[in-house]
Amino acid sequence: MSQSSDSQASHLSTSPARRPRSPSAAARSPSEVQRPRVEQPHGADSERATLEVAMARLSSALKENLRYFDSLATTVRDSGNIAQDQRLHAMTPARQDPNLRDAVAALQAENQRLQAESQRLLAESQAETRRLQAESQRLQAENSRFKRLQAQALGEHPLGDNDLLVTFWRALLAGQVTEQPHRVNGVDFVFLVLPDDVVWMGKRRMGRTLMVRECYPALFDIITNSGAERQPWVVIGNPGIGKTFFSAYFLYRIVQRWRDDPQSELTVVYEPAQLEAKPRYLLCSDQTVSKGSILSDHFALALDSLKTWYLVDGHAAGLYDAQTLLVTYPRREFYKELEKDSMPRRYMPVWSKDEIFACLHQQNATPENMRDAEMRFSRWGGIARQVFKAETLQNSERPLQEAINSCKIENIRSAVDKPAGEQEASHRIVHIDVLPSTTCPYQETRLLFASDWVVEQYLHRSFTEEHANLVHFLGAVNDLAPYASLRGQLLEKYAHSIIPQGGSFQIRDLSNTQAAVSTLVIPPLTRVLFQALNQVDLQSSNMYFQPTASNHPAIDAVISPNKFLQMTVSLNHPIKAQRLAEAVRLVPAPELYFVVPYQIFNDFKAQDYHSVAGQKLLDTPQNVRYVRQFALSLSLSTIPRPAPSNT
Repeated sequence: MSQSSDSQASHLSTSPARRPRSPSAAARSPSEVQRPRVEQPHGADSERATLEVAMARLSSALKENLRYFDSLATTVRDSGNIAQDQRLHAMTPARQDPNLRDAVAALQAENQRLQAESQRLLAESQAETRRLQAESQRLQAENSRFKRLQAQALGEHPLGDNDLLVTFWRALLAGQVTEQPHRVNGVDFVFLVLPDDVVWMGKRRMGRTLMVRECYPALFDIITNSGAERQPWVVIGNPGIGKTFFSAYFLYRIVQRWRDDPQSELTVVYEPAQLEAKPRYLLCSDQTVSKGSILSDHFALALDSLKTWYLVDGHAAGLYDAQTLLVTYPRREFYKELEKDSMPRRYMPVWSKDEIFACLHQQNATPENMRDAEMRFSRWGGIARQVFKAETLQNSERPLQEAINSCKIENIRSAVDKPAGEQEASHRIVHIDVLPSTTCPYQETRLLFASDWVVEQYLHRSFTEEHANLVHFLGAVNDLAPYASLRGQLLEKYAHSIIPQGGSFQIRDLSNTQAAVSTLVIPPLTRVLFQALNQVDLQSSNMYFQPTASNHPAIDAVISPNKFLQMTVSLNHPIKAQRLAEAVRLVPAPELYFVVPYQIFNDFKAQDYHSVAGQKLLDTPQNVRYVRQFALSLSLSTIPRPAPSNT
């Protein structure tokens, strides 16, 4: 699957501060010390001077030719005026005296001579112009040759016509990308397909087909249409979600804009994911591609132009005047220098299930391959690289299990400040979840565990190996807001394991602040998974209905006949009134239980009802007004049991 792989923001002023090109030799390893630049080829200075004199002479000759053409045009106009006078006089020959007739004849003869001379001079001038144009082309070719020699002396060199990056770049410039629509499960997708033997970014592993994910056009428009292009932009995402493919899409869109005005110049400096050689490429609208080195600061002149695009993939970017885009996994050392310039930052979401299956459908995956990919998705979530990898579920689970076993609670806590990339284990099991927003799209995020399977596995490991740390993490009274989503996932999984076992639980009636703590005895319950509320049969006794999706807006579980559960680790957990109204209409006397860690049980208060848009409601739906709210305490002492799998 070609797209399964990945390679690992307005300036406050138009001339940002530049960091030193490279550290001092004393601060660098011997392999990184920049070697002295190679001297110019012998006689290069004199050759350059000769070329400059010749081109100046050529420019002067062309200007002289233009002046000469203007003179010829004046002569022809004058000749035409004389001919007109002759015609007028010829109309009244009887009124002309002999001297006048002789003068007219002389003028006619002179006019014919001037016209013949004019044609001769015009032919000579055209021939001279052709000669000068040929000379200009020769000098331009000579100048290009000189530049190539100079670039080679500096360590830069042009890539050959058969280089994969060159053929890719020329295909973009020539408009040889085909947009293929594809509809899967009622959702429309677009695939960009290159010609045969041409691959994206010149990398065979990327293949010739690129799927345009939902976030790609939006991120491109944000970066290029915001009026903030002059600032360096950073797009951050989990490893393995196709950030290099976004770089390729971004390059494609830049070229599409250039093709609307092909007389303009297009210059791109591209730095791929870091290799030991630290290469840097210069891509120009004249179809040339040159290779240089980051260590030698090649193409610095182009990078100092505001018209140049500087695309960096998965490593620290330099500070230049060029329009900068860095795509990377979360590793602050890569963009901490850019942050000094008020760097705009956006986040790329992991793949949705629809995107995964659209890509599989486009590749004509077999039903068996589709099932295997769905199983890997149930483990890894939207990490495309792992989902598309053709391996057994057991082999796919192995690196995840290793990460779960090695990632302690402290690692999870530090994942907020040092997320994926700096900790090899945490980035496998913790994902960046991009929150929807109409005002600042792709900017607000939270951290979530990769999948329900990961939550369950991590809960059991941490409960048995570091129970005290887990209890403190789940019930921290200071709320630990950055970790709230991760804590909420763990608590919900724990509650789904403990409550169906039955037992005695402390509860508080939140509608009566004076009410004493009481005990709720729950018998052992039969777990039933449901996808929609109409599948919940509250007439059956001792049933525990659990939604297959863990993000229902109002309830996390239902205990027949009338108890609705909402798990939370926060003291502030408003309820979407409309969604709750849809649920409680099933019963005459509904009770809503907020299942909380014992540490916040005594401080938990009745919760407000909000609109779907998140605004506090002053007038709640009638059936919601009769819902009694309770708090239910989880002691966090009982060992959780594995819940039935949803896959």
